[in-house]
Amino acid sequence: MSEQRYDIFLSYSHKDANIVQQLASKLGDAGFRVWFDRWELVPGRPWDLQLEQAIMQSAVTGICIGTNKFDTWLEKELDLAISYRKKNPSHKVISILLPGFKFDKMPLVLSQQISVDFTHGIKNSKALKELKKILHRERISADSVIDYDPNHSKEASASEQANNPVDLATSLNNIGAIYQEQGELERALSYYTRALTLFEQVGNPADVATSLNNIGSVYYSQGELERALSYYTRALTLKEQVGNPVDIATSLNNIGAIYRQQGELERALSYYTQALTLFEQVGNPADIATSLNNIGSVYYSQGELERALSYYTRALTLKEQVGNPVDIATSLNNLAALYQAQGESTKVEPLYLRSLALKEESLGPEHSSTANILNNLAGLYRSQGKYAEAEPLYQRALAIKEKALPPDHLSTVANLDNLAQLYRAQGRYAEAEPLFQRALAIREKALGPEHPQTAQSLNNLAILYHYEGRYAEAKPLYQRALAIYEQALPLEHPYTANILENYAYLLREMNRTGEAQSLEERARAMRDRLSSEKNI
Repeated sequence: MSEQRYDIFLSYSHKDANIVQQLASKLGDAGFRVWFDRWELVPGRPWDLQLEQAIMQSAVTGICIGTNKFDTWLEKELDLAISYRKKNPSHKVISILLPGFKFDKMPLVLSQQISVDFTHGIKNSKALKELKKILHRERISADSVIDYDPNHSKEASASEQANNPVDLATSLNNIGAIYQEQGELERALSYYTRALTLFEQVGNPADVATSLNNIGSVYYSQGELERALSYYTRALTLKEQVGNPVDIATSLNNIGAIYRQQGELERALSYYTQALTLFEQVGNPADIATSLNNIGSVYYSQGELERALSYYTRALTLKEQVGNPVDIATSLNNLAALYQAQGESTKVEPLYLRSLALKEESLGPEHSSTANILNNLAGLYRSQGKYAEAEPLYQRALAIKEKALPPDHLSTVANLDNLAQLYRAQGRYAEAEPLFQRALAIREKALGPEHPQTAQSLNNLAILYHYEGRYAEAKPLYQRALAIYEQALPLEHPYTANILENYAYLLREMNRTGEAQSLEERARAMRDRLSSEKNI
C-alpha cells in the first residue's frame, strides 16, 4: 500500500476547473492535503503515471460532476480509482455533485457511492461540513486511531501545536461528529464541549452557535430533550444575530423537532412554519421540501391526515424536481405510512416497494437507511397478518444495522423490538425474550435506568412475561416502568395511561381486583382529560 500523502484526489471535467479549484482552496484552507492537478502536476513527467500514483497516495478520490459530460481524463481517473479500490478496499471513491448536476445523469458505477451535494453552490456550508467530516474520518482511519484518548488525538494535537484555537475547535468538532456517528455519544459530547469552550474564547457567534447545536444534537439523541432544547435555543439566538436565514431556519427546525418529541405539537408546528417561511424566501427546493415534510409529520401526529397528505405530496413534488433518489424515497415512505394510517392498504405496498428500490439502487442493499424501509414494509405485512413475509424483512433489517453499527447502538433497538414483537404475536416467546432483553440492556446503558425509552423496553418485556403467565416477573417491570413515566413525563401522558392499563390487566389476572380497578380508573380519567385537551 502506498504511503498516504493526500486526503483527497479531486477528479473533474476540465470545463469545471474553476469551481473545483474554489473547492480545493476551501479544503486546503481547512488543513486538508488536496491533490489538484493545477497545483501538483509536474511538467515533463507522464501525466497518466502521476495521476495513478496520486490516487494511490490519497485516502479519497472525489469525482466532481457538473453539467458537462465525462471527458477522457475524468473517465480515466474514475477507472484508476475504482481499480485501485478493488486492490485496497480502504480507499474511498465519492461523488461531489457540482451546480447543474442532474441526479438522473449519475453514472451507474457511482450510483452506490457516497455523494456530497454542492448543486446549490460551493459555498454550501452544510455540504462542505459533510465533505470535511468524511475526510477527517478517513484520515483518522488511515492513521489507525479510532479508539484514542480525547486528550491525545492526532487531529487535535496538530492544531494545538499550531496554537490556533479555531483550527483546534474545528478538529474537535469533526472528531466529535465521528464519535456521534458511531453512537459513542458521551465521547462525542466531550469533544463538542471542548470545541465550544474554544469558540467562546474566540467569540465568533456563528462558530459558537455551531458547537451549541452539536451539543444539542447529542442530548437529543440521548433523549435529554430539555437539555437539547436549551442548547438549540441558545444556538438560535446567536444565529439570529448573524442573520443567515438558512442557519436560522435549521435551528427553528431543530427546536420544532424537540417540541414534536415532547408532544407539544402546536409549538412544533409554529417553529416548523417559521422555518418554511425562511426557506421559501431563500428558494432552495430541497430545504423547502424538508420543512413541508416536517409540517406534514405534525399534522400526521395530530390525526389531521388530509392536511398531512397535502404537505407530504407537496414535499414529494419538490423532491422529484430536485431528483435526489434518497430524498424521494423518504417522501414515498412517509406517504405510505399515511395511507396505511388511513386504511388505504392498496396504495401502501407499492409506495414502500418503490421507496425500497430507490434506496437499494442509490445507497446499496446493506445501507442502514435501506434497513428502515425494510422495517416499515415488514410492519405492513405484520399488520396484515402476513408473518411469514414480515419475518425475513425484519431479520434482514436487523442484520444490516448490526453490520453497520456497534453492537450496543441505540438505532438497533427498534429492529430488535420489532422482530421480538413479531415472535411474540406468534407465541414464539423463547425467541422473543432475548431480543427484548438485549433492547432493554442497550437502552439502560446508553440512556440510563430512569429514561422513558428504558421504560418502554421494560413494558415490552413485562407484556411478554405476562403472556407467558410469569406474573411474578412481569409485575416489578410494570411497576418500574410506571415509576419512570410518572417521574419523567408530564402528569397526564398517553404512555403513562398505557402502563396503568397493562398493569391493571395483570393485577386482575392475579385476582387483585381492587388494585386493578384503582389503576383502571386512573387511566380512564387520564385519557378523558387528554381527549378534552385535544378538542379544546
